[in-house]
Amino acid sequence: APEGSILNPRYPAATGARSMVGHQLPAAVMGAMAAVLPDRVRASGAGVSSFTLAGRHDGRSFALACFANGGQGASASASGLSALSFPSNMANTPIEVLEGEAPIRVLERSLRQGSGGAGRQQGGEGIRLVFSYLGSEAAPCSFMLTHARSGPPGLRGGGSGAPARLSINDEPRDFSVPCVLRAEDVVAIETAGGGGFGAPP
Repeated sequence: APEGSILNPRYPAATGARSMVGHQLPAAVMGAMAAVLPDRVRASGAGVSSFTLAGRHDGRSFALACFANGGQGASASASGLSALSFPSNMANTPIEVLEGEAPIRVLERSLRQGSGGAGRQQGGEGIRLVFSYLGSEAAPCSFMLTHARSGPPGLRGGGSGAPARLSINDEPRDFSVPCVLRAEDVVAIETAGGGGFGAPP
């Protein structure tokens, strides 16, 4: 890749979230090839989103990194799978791990119905993850959500998936701005749905 580009940055460029860029590369390559290999490509998927939470609770330190997958893009022959970090193999962090590693209580984790893009083959659904922070001390929290500004695009007439969303205490938040969670704050993360393939019938 050309030096100085996002795929080949020059020092001291920030590269801590480089894996998030990597998750978007397959969709770019497949989009470029769609005109010549329409039956062998897949619409854009949401990839993986994540959040980190660290602090102290009852005198002990904790640190948590959570992965939350979105919908896979559809292909010419099949709908996209839901809650999948295609093309990597990162799993959604189990609820038992989340609650065991940090002072949080998961209130909901479900498929985000209707988030997949429409099409002859529909994009996969994202997920909705809602948790309450129970810590005895305030704790910084940061988020990395893919496709929060616009949903994953469809291919060959397929619709885009729904964009990712973040809210804290029912108030929409910009995911790029770190926040501090306090006891009883409720965080809701909705990952994006995958793009659809082909015009809807």
